Amino acid sequence: MSSVLNLRDKYFNMVCDGTKTVEIRFGIRTIATNDVITFKNGDVSRTVVVTKVNVYNGFEAALTEHLNEALPGFNFVEALREYERIYEEKIKEATANNESIMVTAITFRLTKQ
Repeated sequence: MSSVLNLRDKYFNMVCDGTKTVEIRFGIRTIATNDVITFKNGDVSRTVVVTKVNVYNGFEAALTEHLNEALPGFNFVEALREYERIYEEKIKEATANNESIMVTAITFRLTKQ
């Protein structure tokens, strides 16, 4: 399967330079090993291949396992705040509906360009 995911500048640059090898997302459950993902940032894109997928109950659990690969250069508290900021509305909605905050950690490798 093939997917397109948008990334903000700093995260897209981390993917391109190879320092970010895990993308943590809220609410994505259709990604599987060997899928191809195209990360987009404006008109620029970078293709990766999924090597592993893990589902966690909350960002804390995902970051405990993948902090350095998902947000290199961030400490745990900074990374958690960043995800809570990015997904603020979705977290509020899930909490209001008594739903779990299930997140997916997508480990990937860059494809040759």
